[in-house]
Amino acid sequence: MPHPAEDHLATVLSVLGFRWRHLFDNQLSFASLGSFGVVLPLALLFPERVLGLLRQRLPEAAVLLAVYASLALGTNTDRLLVYAAPVLVPAALRGLRAASADTGWPWGRLALVTLALQLLFWQQTPFHGVLGLSIYQPANLLVSAALLTFWATLRWRAWRGAAVYPIL
Repeated sequence: MPHPAEDHLATVLSVLGFRWRHLFDNQLSFASLGSFGVVLPLALLFPERVLGLLRQRLPEAAVLLAVYASLALGTNTDRLLVYAAPVLVPAALRGLRAASADTGWPWGRLALVTLALQLLFWQQTPFHGVLGLSIYQPANLLVSAALLTFWATLRWRAWRGAAVYPIL
């Protein structure tokens, strides 16, 4: 519940201080893969295209900016970041379609691999039952490695051109 008598600048400094102190042990992970799972790697699959897309979709860029800026004001990271889902999920689907086109791998098979990775994320990520979980979600090396390997594999195959080796 908000406290109107609180000093807002002190709140921002406190929240940012915490996030800075824990930047590399969990906050980077929590604000990316730890909150979105496979959605973020797919949305950012082709970073060279992202800026152009954001310029074409200024309202979506504004939503992402506002959502991530809200992390300076609040501590319940997942609840703040979920507002980015209406922008990131369609971007992830566009990334999945582009990955299929650029790698030559069938969309359906890539979608199954994506679903399996998201299920791994949900199975490995604690969402309740741990005190302070809303601000201090522990980074998960297995999930991060799986998602980053998926991202790197798709980038590599897209860079190499049409797939020579079938997926699955």
